[in-house]
Amino acid sequence: MKPKHIEVIAARTQRAVEDKQGDVAFDYFDTIGEARRKAKHYLTDEYQRTSEASEPLNYAQVCVNGECVADYFRKGYNGDQP
Repeated sequence: MKPKHIEVIAARTQRAVEDKQGDVAFDYFDTIGEARRKAKHYLTDEYQRTSEASEPLNYAQVCVNGECVADYFRKGYNGDQP
């Protein structure tokens, strides 16, 4: 069985993630559940404050071996705005 490479990519826009221009990428998750929780956390006001980001991250994607298995949108994000 091929080892699982689980990563989260998050960015201000969905397009940035799809173009692999994400602001955050971590590939060391042991489980998909752990990656999903982290992806949701990146979209919170708390993460924006603790990372001292001037703008929030609006979209996050969980990928296993390069294939998207889950995606998350920040509440209020409509996809057209950065």
